Formats: sequence, C-alpha cells, structure tokens
Amino acid sequence: MVNFVEQLKLLNSIEVDIKKDKIQNIIKDPTQYALDFIEETFIKNFPTAIKAYNLGDKFSKDLLKNGKKVL
Repeated sequence: MVNFVEQLKLLNSIEVDIKKDKIQNIIKDPTQYALDFIEETFIKNFPTAIKAYNLGDKFSKDLLKNGKKVL
C-alpha cells in the first residue's frame, strides 16, 4: 500500500511552465492565449494522468481483493 502511495505522489508532482509569447499577442487575444496554454499543459501531462489513473485502479482492485480475504 505504501508503494502505491509513493508512486502516486511522484506522479502528482507536476511542473507547469508558463507559455511565453509577446505581450501584444496576449493582449490582442487573451482567450486564445489561455486556451493554447491549457492545451499544451494538458497534452504534456496526459500520459502522467493515465499512469496515475491505472495505478489508482490497480490499487483499488487490490484493496477489494484483499478485503474479501479478510471477510
């Protein structure tokens, strides 16, 4: 159980890099700048999110399996 938590903790440490652009472009269309930033961050961290989901799924299934043994 500790192993799962340690692995999840490592996967949850995400670094977000602020998208660099000219201030004129940001002022011209701040919504597009924000959408581009969100999309880049999402794509960059998507594989980590999938790993965390799979690890959590395995963790919950192991808990259920071990819980049935105790009953």
